[in-house]
Amino acid sequence: MLFYLIGTILSLFGGFLVVKHIFKIIQSKQILANVNTQIERLKICNQCDHVRLKKTKYIRCTKCGCFLKPKTRLLNQECPVGKWSASNSD
Repeated sequence: MLFYLIGTILSLFGGFLVVKHIFKIIQSKQILANVNTQIERLKICNQCDHVRLKKTKYIRCTKCGCFLKPKTRLLNQECPVGKWSASNSD
């Protein structure tokens, strides 16, 4: 019973985070960061200790669990440990 309660709470929290990001995308007219921003973000990620699979196309952050190539392309995303932030003007 406790397992299902915890799973439900985590599902609701995850759904809240997804909706939060969707609202950010809807509010912003521009969704994708420019190529230079993506390259700079990936350079920062490649030097980070929280990144797995650095030499592959599946580079992934161990803090947030995101695949970094798509994450660094999205304008409103930010690093979970604060190494780069969301940019609103490109």
